[in-house]
Amino acid sequence: MHELAEVLTDRKGLAWIAVTAFFYVLVLVPFNQYHLEVFGIAVRPAAVVPISFGILWGPAAAWSLGIGNIPGDYFGGSWSLRASLGTTASVPLRTRPRASLAT
Repeated sequence: MHELAEVLTDRKGLAWIAVTAFFYVLVLVPFNQYHLEVFGIAVRPAAVVPISFGILWGPAAAWSLGIGNIPGDYFGGSWSLRASLGTTASVPLRTRPRASLAT
């Protein structure tokens, strides 16, 4: 799990985080407000972004999707403090070694 913290110290990793978070917000916000419906099922193109970016960029995508989801929720009308704290509270747990979680 050291890869999650390693991305934050790399200049290129920070650039990928910023670009991916910005792109995710650009895709997420319009389709949260105006979504397509096919046979009563909402079709949201932003659902493809976490899967494809996770495959392409790994830990950088994890950070950027967590960061990009907060403004996406805010501008989409479903923001709450609980949702933002959930994103930020999981970061220390994911960056700690597994042995320290067992105790």
